[in-house]
Amino acid sequence: MKNLKKISFGVFAFLFGLSIVFTQSAFKGDVVKNFKRLPVTLYYHGPDFSSTEVVKPENWNDDAPEDACSPAQQQACSITIDDAFVQTVGGKRELNNSAALTADPNGSTYYITGSADESMTIVNSERP
Repeated sequence: MKNLKKISFGVFAFLFGLSIVFTQSAFKGDVVKNFKRLPVTLYYHGPDFSSTEVVKPENWNDDAPEDACSPAQQQACSITIDDAFVQTVGGKRELNNSAALTADPNGSTYYITGSADESMTIVNSERP
């Protein structure tokens, strides 16, 4: 009888612990996966539209350009990216290296095609 009580208590403890593990981890992935940070819009301010300059993080900050972009797919204009890929430097919000921008050519200019942020919004436009 003593052995039966020891065995049943051990089985009960094991099943209870197992149920806690399953119930606590069942929702953890969804909460973390759906957590979103603030989107930040950054504008291109590089010296030219070469591949090297377009993907350089220092050329992207939150200062809106004086001239607006037209909707033609020609060159880098603005991106809206997750706050996790942005840093503050000298009071300005700039892109950090972890964004890992990619660009493709359009004649002699380049435009943004992607980054480490899969939900990034890209505006590649021709400036007047």
